Amino acid sequence: MLDTRAMIYLSLGEYEKAIADLEEATIFEVNSGIYYFHLALAYQAADNRPAAQNALEIAKEMQFLGDDVATTERGKYDKLRRWLRH
Repeated sequence: MLDTRAMIYLSLGEYEKAIADLEEATIFEVNSGIYYFHLALAYQAADNRPAAQNALEIAKEMQFLGDDVATTERGKYDKLRRWLRH
C-alpha cells in the first residue's frame, strides 16, 4: 500500500510524501527492488541525485534490472538512468 500511495503522491508532485512512504516501505524486508526503483524516481523528482543513485544501486543489488521494469515505467527508468549520468 505504501508503494501505491507513494506513486500517487509522486504523480501529484508531492515528492516529500512519496519519499517518506517509500522510505517506510523499505524498512521492511522486501524481496524486490521495485520499492527502491520507485524511491529513486521520487528522489529524482526532488532533484536529489546522490540519494537517487543510492536507491537505484540497492535495487540493482537486489537483482532488479531494467528488464524488470514494467512497460508503463520503461520511459521513467530510461530517463532516470540518463539523469544519473549527468
